[in-house]
Amino acid sequence: MISNAREREVRIVVVDRDPSVAGRIRAVLEQELPRHLESGEASARVEIFVAPTPCQGCRAVSEWAPALFFVDTLSRCATGQDLLRRVREGNQDVGIVLTDPDLDPDTALDAAWRGASAVLSRPFTDGQLLRAARKALDFHDGRRAERDTRYAFALTLGHELKSPLDAVEMILNNLVSGFLGTLSEPQIDGLQRALARIQTMRSLITDYLDWSRLGAERRRRNPRVFPAAEVVHKVMDQAAEVARDAGVVLLSDVSPSIRLRADPWEIEVLLGNLVSNAIKYNRPNGRVFIRVQEDDHAVSFEVEDTGIGIDPAALGRLFKPFSRLRDPRAEGVSGSGLGLAIAREIVLLYDGEILVESTPDVGSCFTARLRRCRGVDLPGAAIPCPFDGP
Repeated sequence: MISNAREREVRIVVVDRDPSVAGRIRAVLEQELPRHLESGEASARVEIFVAPTPCQGCRAVSEWAPALFFVDTLSRCATGQDLLRRVREGNQDVGIVLTDPDLDPDTALDAAWRGASAVLSRPFTDGQLLRAARKALDFHDGRRAERDTRYAFALTLGHELKSPLDAVEMILNNLVSGFLGTLSEPQIDGLQRALARIQTMRSLITDYLDWSRLGAERRRRNPRVFPAAEVVHKVMDQAAEVARDAGVVLLSDVSPSIRLRADPWEIEVLLGNLVSNAIKYNRPNGRVFIRVQEDDHAVSFEVEDTGIGIDPAALGRLFKPFSRLRDPRAEGVSGSGLGLAIAREIVLLYDGEILVESTPDVGSCFTARLRRCRGVDLPGAAIPCPFDGP
């Protein structure tokens, strides 16, 4: 008889300044957690990585996508940032258990505010450790189920909307081409306006699918090391026709030596949205300048334009989903209002930040800074990542 039972894999990352505590967490969870997770014929397998450094733990959360993250209160990333908050920003679905030797109500409240799913006072018993793990895992499962439902709905909605759009677009193109009879200039102009609206709708569907795909459980991230110039040139090629039609020149400055470790699809979507906005809100004979820089902490993608700029009062709303720039000079500019929200979601996956500087009637500059863990992002690092393939 063929069994339909599926083995559940639970990935866990542990960061603790005390190796004996980290070792105990690993031993107890490896031995006891699978039995607590098994239900019916389903089995569970627990895979645990004890990070040698906080930076490797942070990187493991971003790239290995664990269900649980155990961290002690004293751990900080290389830049001195609060590791708990940085991990929560980079992966909003991971269940975080914070261990603290001096737990009191104020500490527990502060930990919850920073993103902990459960707190554990040290020293702790095996039972307390397992209960904290289950609580954090319930948080993770709930968030994943919510995201998976959203993605399934988005796929269905996208298919149901794209099919009739394709049919309508084909009929309108046949009319404009004269296959169904000669049309007057006003009639052709009206049909072309309708085709433009269809393209706007198609763009909205694509943006919505990208936004939903980012948080889907079934999407597998594929990080690899590649030159930043690779994605810059690809995005410029994709945007070339739109820029030419808008009378905008695309320029870039990226050194072939700048490399990053990331999912190419994510970086392409991030940069593509920033460049698309820079073209749409530009002016005839304008420019879009793409610049890539790096330092010890981050790889930065800058997209600067010579467009209409942004009113300072509107800057706080820029990265909210479905938020559009309300400016008379932007009338007729199509868009979903999701592009910058998607960009921000991707930046958070890399524990980074996205900044904007803008002057009305002069232009804007968007900077996406992606975290680069010291010493582990590039091949030949002193401490190789245990998740890298051969």
